[in-house]
Amino acid sequence: MVVQNVNEPEVLTGHTDVICSTSIERIVTGRNAALTRIESLISELDDISILTHDIGGGTGQEWGMREGHRYDCWFTEKPVKAMKAMTRNIDRRIWRDLMNKSGMLSLMDAQARDEWAQKAWRKDDIPAISEDNILSTFEQLQSEAKVRYLSVA
Repeated sequence: MVVQNVNEPEVLTGHTDVICSTSIERIVTGRNAALTRIESLISELDDISILTHDIGGGTGQEWGMREGHRYDCWFTEKPVKAMKAMTRNIDRRIWRDLMNKSGMLSLMDAQARDEWAQKAWRKDDIPAISEDNILSTFEQLQSEAKVRYLSVA
């Protein structure tokens, strides 16, 4: 198993921006590499499942789960269906992590947090993790935060 060292974001001092520093390129590259490896793994598991089925050993959904513990597992689904679901789940968690680490959630009022959660965490149409999407989202959130502070002051 390959273990990558993941550095925590460096908090910049002496600046007026709200968001802490993090490598967007590292996040996007890591996400894309993980998804490529997951897709390869699913494809290989599918091939193994076909082989074991052909020799009478059942499919991956049968032999890949513990007896009495038949939980759904995306790894035993068809690659197109599994990759869509797992990509969405990974992207959702990355967005949550970015929002927590940046402090943006703590700047939002309850209504704004609920709207963000409804859009990004519970629905299937969350934006894909990409450099453009991350930058535009945080630019928008930061400008909205500035407007909120100006209107309160």
